[in-house]
Amino acid sequence: MKDPVPTEEGRVVGWYRPDVSLRIWLLLPGCILLTVVGALLVGYGYGRLERADPIGLHADARAFEETEHAAAHDRFTPHDRGEGDAAGAMWIFFVLGLALVASGPGVAILVLRRIWARDDFLLLRTDALIASHEGRHTRVAWDAIEAIAFVPERGVELRMRDGGLQLVDPALVDDGETLAKQLEEVRRKSTWGLLPQQR
Repeated sequence: MKDPVPTEEGRVVGWYRPDVSLRIWLLLPGCILLTVVGALLVGYGYGRLERADPIGLHADARAFEETEHAAAHDRFTPHDRGEGDAAGAMWIFFVLGLALVASGPGVAILVLRRIWARDDFLLLRTDALIASHEGRHTRVAWDAIEAIAFVPERGVELRMRDGGLQLVDPALVDDGETLAKQLEEVRRKSTWGLLPQQR
């Protein structure tokens, strides 16, 4: 597969990816809850159906009813099998439970696939800083940056030598202050050729 990241000369110094573990941990309890609730509904619906309509659930019971002597058929009267409305409600519980059991893992797979499919990162190279977010790649040469600092109101700032200002996308930043210090250190060392990768 073709690498979408620009391929200008420059050796990799390091990389930084935003931490997505919190989103995963927030997702999992909800999916587990869906599965557990679904399993309870399936068990409840099936148990009530077995009491209300055993003939409708078990083919062997239906055959037994057809072959049993007419005098013994009284125990399978409509009263013993439950009212039709009650049995219908139990079938709704049963089907809804199955849907919830399937939806728990299904939702987890779909959301995790979306989280892991987003290849967001900061790539630190000897020649430039490369930011990738939502499929867009931005390259900023270290030589074009005057300084890098963290401003609480705005985030990580790239103060350019031409007087301009760029911000590192907040979606790529977890700890802005620490990240700014690391980027500034790499920028200064790169400018003076002091990075181990430049030797």
